[in-house]
Formats: sequence, structure tokens, C-alpha cells
Amino acid sequence: MNDSTQLNAQDDRRRGRKKQRRKRSNVPTRLNAQDDTLAERRRLDFILIAVTAGAVLGLILLAPPIYSSNDQSRWATVYSLAERGTYNIDKTPWPASIDRVRLNGHYYSDKPPLLPTLLAGECLLLKELSFGRLSFRNSPQSVVHIILATINLLPLVIFLGLFSRLLNRLAPDPWIRAYTMVAAGLGTFLTGFSITLNNHTITAFSLFFALYPAFLIWYEGQRTGWLFAVAGFFAGFAAVNEYPAAAFLLALGAGLAWKARRQTLIWFLPFALLPIAGHFWTSYLVTGDLLPAYTHMEAFVFPDSYWSIAPISGRLVGREGIDNIYEPWPVYLFHMLTGYDGILSLSPIFIFTLMGVWSSLRSRGSPLRAFAALAAFLSLLLLVFYTFFGPNRVYGGMCCGMRYLFCLIPLWLMLLPEGLQGKTTHRWFRGVALALLLVSAVRTLKYESATILASDHPLVGTPMPIVLGRAINFNELNPPVWRGWSFGEKWGTWSDGDSALLLLALSSIPKNDLELLIHGHAFLTDKHPSQEVDILVNGHPVDTLKYDLQSNSGVRVVKIPKALALEKNGHLLIKFNFKNPISPAELGMSADARRLGLGIVSLELRAEN
Repeated sequence: MNDSTQLNAQDDRRRGRKKQRRKRSNVPTRLNAQDDTLAERRRLDFILIAVTAGAVLGLILLAPPIYSSNDQSRWATVYSLAERGTYNIDKTPWPASIDRVRLNGHYYSDKPPLLPTLLAGECLLLKELSFGRLSFRNSPQSVVHIILATINLLPLVIFLGLFSRLLNRLAPDPWIRAYTMVAAGLGTFLTGFSITLNNHTITAFSLFFALYPAFLIWYEGQRTGWLFAVAGFFAGFAAVNEYPAAAFLLALGAGLAWKARRQTLIWFLPFALLPIAGHFWTSYLVTGDLLPAYTHMEAFVFPDSYWSIAPISGRLVGREGIDNIYEPWPVYLFHMLTGYDGILSLSPIFIFTLMGVWSSLRSRGSPLRAFAALAAFLSLLLLVFYTFFGPNRVYGGMCCGMRYLFCLIPLWLMLLPEGLQGKTTHRWFRGVALALLLVSAVRTLKYESATILASDHPLVGTPMPIVLGRAINFNELNPPVWRGWSFGEKWGTWSDGDSALLLLALSSIPKNDLELLIHGHAFLTDKHPSQEVDILVNGHPVDTLKYDLQSNSGVRVVKIPKALALEKNGHLLIKFNFKNPISPAELGMSADARRLGLGIVSLELRAEN
């Protein structure tokens, strides 16, 4: 080899080394690529959590603070403790709730008392920090909004943050991880239910706050005492807010004891007993014994009691509708699973949870096998309990979903990625999965006037039959179940909001024009002396009713042309548009934040002579 050849070879080696250095300096290492991927995931998670939190916060601020007798009963206890220093709800700004009991001559909420006690403490703290400005007497809506954000929005954000960290372990596939995060944020009823005071969302979030440290203990072998303490406390707190969740507490405690008996006894058990002790203590303050008011069946027996039960039949006395429906158990179970209140029909994303449970149970090496067994056990247990031993098979009453099972949603979400594994490489499967996610999100969040509606329920979406010449009373026994109405009271029912709807089904096709007789009155005071109500039938304006302090009672007659009744085969969609609804709270009369327009005692349709 001559000198020229050697020099060329050295130049080639030198150029090769320079090229290698340039590649090393310009191409990220595997570690850098992993860091970039993790950072991108965090950005996407942050955006999703911010969107979810913003939507829920907006709905909390804009939606009516009280939806039904259920949350009204809880608010009544919070108000009484914060403003009157007592658990009895004899005097509150709102009408008497049907969810109450009578003990020792006083009315009390039939709800577990620990949560309202804690929220009353928050009210007192707000009052103290604001020098009395934030109180039920001075600014009730602000107090309600702050409490809802504290009890629902804050736990929801923490849940989504922890769930995203859990998905780093459970869903390495980016598409599956993103899909599951969107499902957790926007595809379940936990988000929809977070705008009202209830026990189901806080139970569900508490259940997850116990599951997360349990996962670290079970599969990562961590034995730090605080993990057991957190798991125990939140499992206990879930149990006292929703009694069937006691099965979760026992199952989780048994599983952790099998893994680490010493830490479970030293840390898990004492912290689980803290909320349980608080539950029994507050129950004692209400009832005089350790049993909560809900278990004192004799306390439901009093004049005008809604929940009085006939001892022989076990049915509610003198009640009709959803609260006393008691369907045959095969029908009830069908509708709980796939029917009009079905888990899989309202939230079809949980089809993948079923697939994930089956896959995890079959795989001995699956990191989720024990959690799949827990999900299967608790799901079957609650289905059996509410089918055969629950209260009158009521589907959770007038509710947008099967609320009794909402507490299991975080556990179901943990198993959802496993059901997607190995299938998302097919484009058609991704399309089906996205369609199911879209259905779940739409069925969960239905926006109208910034409220989440229960309009999918058959008793809400089904027209109310009406016979010509026969009046329908809209009192607490038979409140209107369409949109825009408050809960029924002894005298009748108030509208709540800018508009209200009624869907009536005529028993026979009329031969003449019709007259709609509206017996009611507007919400008027010296500060709010008039109200106008536009009446639309099947979308057509037919009349405007005017109320003032001089003429605010009796029966108003609205003429409905025969053609409108024939237009929808005898169905009449009657819409009431209120010009200026206002709440007693806005007028400084009470803490009642319902935007009242028209109070209806009864309706009647008759043929025009």
C-alpha cells in the first residue's frame, strides 16, 4: 500500500469519526426520547384535566344548586348545623324534603350524617374567614358553589391526576392511555354527578384514593406505613358514605392483611376506624344511639311521610311512579345492565372493562389479576343486593343513571386498558372504541341551560297521559318529571329556571280546539311585582300569561288549536318561557336559590265548546 492510499484511508476514518460525533450530537438518546414522550403525555393529561375541571366548574357556577329532595335533604342538615347549631331540619330556607325522618318530635335528614357535619364545618370556616360575608344567610349561592367545588371538583382533579400516574404503569400504549384518560375525564357519570351534592361521587373518589396506595403495596412491594394508613382511611370513609362500600373495605383489608399483616394491623386498621368512629358519633348525635336514622324504620311513619312502608307488601303506602315501581327482578336486572338505566347502554366503554376483567383473571401473570377479582366480586355483590334486597327496585329514583353503582367506576376504569390491549392495531376496532366513547360522553353530559339532565329516564322521556276534562295535580305525590321543574310540594310545584317543559299525551284525538286550564300563581313580591309567561305548544306560540300582585291566583285558560294536537299524533309539548324568573335568595328573602317563575297546582285539558 503506497503513501497515497494510506492517507486516503486515514481521511476516510477521520470523516467517519466526525460523522459519528455529528450523529451523536444531533440525534436524541433513547433516554431523551423517553423523557420527551413522558413530557408529551403530561401535557396531554394536563389539558384533559383542565378541560374537565373547567366544564365542571362552569356547570357548578351556572346550574341550579339544588336538584331534588335527595340533595336538598343534605343541604338542609348543612344549613341547620351551620346556622342553627342543630341536626334537626325543622326550619330551613327550603320546602320540607321527602327524604326525612321524625325522631323525638323533630325532623332529621335520613342521610348518613358525617359528610354534612364536615361540610357544616367548612361553612363555619368560610363564615369566619370572610368576617360573616360567606354564609347561608348573606350569600347562599356562593357558599353552595364553594362547597360543591370542594367536595366534588377538587377530588375529581386529584383523581384524574393520580389516575394518569397509574396509567403510566397500566397502559404503555399511547393510544390506549389517551383513550382511557379521556374516558375517565369525560366518559363517566362521575363527571356529570359532580355538580350536585351527593354521596356517590365522594364514595367513588374515596374508593380510588384507597385503591391507588393498595396497588403500590400489592404489585410494587412498597411497605411504607403511610400507604396503608391512606388506604385504610379512604376505604373507611367510602364505607360510611355508602354502606354497600363496606364490602370494599373488608375485601381490601383482607387482601392487604394477606400481603402484609403487620402493617395492615398497625396502620390500615386504625385509620379505617377513624371515619367509622366519626360516623357512629354523628349518628348518636342525631338518633341517640349508634344506628343511623336510615335504619329506624319507625321514624318514617308520620303524617305526610313519603317513605311510609306497608308492613305486609313492603311497598310504599299511597305512592306511584318510579319510587314504588318494583318491577320483576329479571326486568330490573336487564335494565340495570343493558336497558334504559343500564351500565353498558349508558356507558358502553365498560364493555372493554368486562373484557379486561376476563383477560386479567385468565392470566396468572397479570398485575391486575387481584383487582379484576375484586371488581368482579363487588360488581356481582351489588347487582345481587340491589336486585333482591334493595329498596323497591327504583333504579336510584329520578336519576340520569344507576347511581348505586357509581362507586365502582374508578375500579372499572382501572381494568379498561387491559380490555383494549392487543386490539387497537386494527383501524376498525379503534373506530368502534371511539364511537362507544362518544356515546358514553354524550349520555353522561347533556347540556341544556347549563344543567345536566335526567331526560333519558323512561318516566322523564315518556309523555304524561291526560284525559280530557280530568285535572292533573302537580303536588309532591305527582310532580312533573320533565325539564325545568323543581321538586313537588304539598300545594304544587314551582318552575325553576328560564323555561319549563311538559309533554302530554291525549287519551283521544280531539274533534274541536282545546282549552288548557292552568291553575297556579307566579312568584311575586313587592320587589318583584310582575311576571310574564309565554306559552308554546309543539313549538308554536299560543298565548302570553301576565301576572301581577293584583291578579296572581286562580285559573288561566289557554286556547290550543286542534291542528296542533293532530300535528304530533295527540302529543302536546308545552313550553313555558319566563321573562324574569328570580330566586328568593336574590331578593334577600331566604337562602332558596331556585329561580322561580310559575307555581302550578294543576293542569286540565278540555274540548272547547
